[in-house]
Amino acid sequence: MMRFYSLIPTLLFCCGSLVSSAQLQSSGTRFWIGFMENLTLAFNGPPTFAIRVSCPNATSGNIIVPATGLTIPFNIPAGGGEVTMPEAIWYAEINQTAVGKGILVETTAPVDLQAVHYRNFFSAGSRILPEDELGSFYRVLAAEDLNLTGPSEVVIVATADNTVIEIVPATITSELFGAGTPFTVTLNAGQLYQIQAQNDLTNTTVTSINGEPIAVFAGAREGSIGCQTDNSHLYNQNLPESHWGKQFALVPYLAQGPNVFKVLAGSEDTKVFVNCDLVATLNTGETVEIDLADEAILKSTKPVTVGHFNKGSDCNPLLSGPSFAVLHPLNLRSTRGNFSTTNFLQNNHYVTFVVDNGDESTLIFDGEQILSQFQTFSGNPNLKVARLTFDAGVHSYSCPRGVWAEFASFDPYDAVTYCLPFNVLTPNADVNIVSATVVPDAPLCIGTPIQFTLFPQPFVTLPSWDFGDNGQANNILTLHAFDAPGQYIVSFSGYDASGCLLMAETAITILDCESSIEDSEGNIELIYSGKELQVSEAGTLRLYALNGQLIREIYVPGFRSIDLSALQTGVYLVHFSTNRYKKTLRFFHEHE
Repeated sequence: MMRFYSLIPTLLFCCGSLVSSAQLQSSGTRFWIGFMENLTLAFNGPPTFAIRVSCPNATSGNIIVPATGLTIPFNIPAGGGEVTMPEAIWYAEINQTAVGKGILVETTAPVDLQAVHYRNFFSAGSRILPEDELGSFYRVLAAEDLNLTGPSEVVIVATADNTVIEIVPATITSELFGAGTPFTVTLNAGQLYQIQAQNDLTNTTVTSINGEPIAVFAGAREGSIGCQTDNSHLYNQNLPESHWGKQFALVPYLAQGPNVFKVLAGSEDTKVFVNCDLVATLNTGETVEIDLADEAILKSTKPVTVGHFNKGSDCNPLLSGPSFAVLHPLNLRSTRGNFSTTNFLQNNHYVTFVVDNGDESTLIFDGEQILSQFQTFSGNPNLKVARLTFDAGVHSYSCPRGVWAEFASFDPYDAVTYCLPFNVLTPNADVNIVSATVVPDAPLCIGTPIQFTLFPQPFVTLPSWDFGDNGQANNILTLHAFDAPGQYIVSFSGYDASGCLLMAETAITILDCESSIEDSEGNIELIYSGKELQVSEAGTLRLYALNGQLIREIYVPGFRSIDLSALQTGVYLVHFSTNRYKKTLRFFHEHE
């Protein structure tokens, strides 16, 4: 049985500057889309392409093909809707050649976006990341046809002219580029580049050499999953490695039977656990596939990306076709969102919600509480899960502390699946990291030893800290000083008495206190002269040693020089505050 510990931000000495990570957003006003080649055009009728727009308020925008100048305006009512694109083939029909079929979507207000490729029995869809969330390096998670007849695929879309991209294929490509051999291609904004291979293109690396953001989509032209007879188009946008994670909710789709989850590692010695059981130790680029009939929690000691696959109709009780969704890590959640769907080719619609235990009463779906639909997550009593059916149309949900959500539409031999929006980054933890700050309501400073431990402190073997600055430690209680200002993710992993993986992470901001922190008007002067500390105006002054001990606290009625000659040699931190402003200074004092 896995043991769990509460995550309550607590500081060892006093209240301090434990802050949240930089916020990630799936909404935006600029999106880049590249569709992939589907079933041979001679079969199953012509394809239809659509853009689904989710927005709290009515908005407008344009679908643009930068290579040709084609612009298609659209208007979307509050809540969202679907824009059907003009009849055309919106994907490349040739491999490893720059093609001007990349799509730019611009909107007048922030929206969430999904792209759907409709084809009779071969539909697929993906959520679309905004331009701000794209990366310059990707390790591809693709798909492989069990029959090895439908090629694995990758599509790259450039967002800027003269983007030089290095590609290292994981297997020999259809154009006979060898596995592990790098090659480069230069793309302009809106050009897409498609790669196909008989075998799995997973672990292909794609790098924008000049750092321009790129969008990467992957899957298979036609892929059989779980059963060899039925296949379908598999298509989803990949996450840049910066968006990978260490905890994932693995929730099979409602009434679809066992699903397949594929885990790709980006680092050596990545241990992967499912409900406390070690299922694999992966090195860089290696994968493991996990077959699950019930929900489970996946943890890894280093960041991974995870694909969610529905199986084909021959091993699926509802005869639904294969599908592919790249899962968001469990900490990428949304406080509110909208989504829409139609009955164009799929008529059975589902949503999965995962929340922290206790938050199920706060989740509102289409204006109603769904408390009775939640059940405790298998293998993790800290989580609750609900899987719901709904009708075609526009839907909304909200959860103040954040909900992880996944969308699915099915019909016999067909499926469209993808994760729903995220706008908040929540901690992933079973134990709480406790940091020792130095000054109440003041920043942590470069060079300041910060004490990290766990709360409550469990029995832990093989403790491991990663401070986010290449620093590491292997003790429960550890001190660490940061050499440069910035925001750092501090993470911990270890094993409890039952051999279960424990994990925790938090974010801290480290500042260069020599340059001090002050109000925007810069009214406070706080100057250390070697023997004295000069203060320019009235306020409260607190002087601290680096171990957190308060040495002196005084109210300064106006301009004063405070005598420091009695202090012992060492580094000190002074925090000065008025009713409106505050300033912090770190200094070294040498006792005479």
